[in-house]
Amino acid sequence: MKNAKDYIQDNGPGKHTITSLAYWLTPEGLSNPITAAMLRDAIETSPDKEFIEAFDGATKDEARDFLAAYELCAMPYWGADELAKAIHDADNGRDEKQALRAVTLAQNVKELPDTFTPKRGIEWAMDRGYLFGIHARFAGAAIGTYGHPHNPLKSHLKPEAATVVTKGASVVTHSTKPPRRDLITPVIEVAQSKCKNPQDTAEVWAQMELLADSENAPLLAATETGLKYRREGKDAYFTRDALDKRLHPEKRGRPAERR
Repeated sequence: MKNAKDYIQDNGPGKHTITSLAYWLTPEGLSNPITAAMLRDAIETSPDKEFIEAFDGATKDEARDFLAAYELCAMPYWGADELAKAIHDADNGRDEKQALRAVTLAQNVKELPDTFTPKRGIEWAMDRGYLFGIHARFAGAAIGTYGHPHNPLKSHLKPEAATVVTKGASVVTHSTKPPRRDLITPVIEVAQSKCKNPQDTAEVWAQMELLADSENAPLLAATETGLKYRREGKDAYFTRDALDKRLHPEKRGRPAERR
């Protein structure tokens, strides 16, 4: 890797031009989560040959190593306060103090260290029911299946199963795990929370289209086919009819209504 000055062209007092994307592979160039996200996207989407040409001969493996080093260097700046703020900023309807208490409790029980990379902290929060859009993308955390965005973070302290010991020392375990969820489930719940009638298909669908238009993860866009999103690395579409059958299970098995 070269120095940052190798990729800076001086155009006069207070003016300069970045001459190569390889500038991102220097400490001065990779200085915030936004450039880190752009570098990560280039690693994941650019053909190897084009990447090497654009980044002045650097390979994707070299770039990944540099990105990992950036995350480690960023660790001292992330802790309970930073994660709580990210949770709060992802949805201003949340209580930042409650989030801070939950993160602090997690650190006390050794679920999280005192400092951590943004990616690890955000993944921890998503696993416990909090949606992240732009924060997750900047940190490189994969958008996955997670719970309702308004579940309190302290729910992670609840046991997943209750064990009952009967006479004779036999043990019976009763599962209390929730029904299986998918990527679209939390989006539907967010849309329902904004509706007067959360079971009204038209009203919920309208809110989901608004979420898609603003690219709320995992939704990418509202199209004529349906709401576009990524599933297992491929484009997928969630339709109005599919929503109707989720809100009204009694309609499953019936042909789609014409509109």
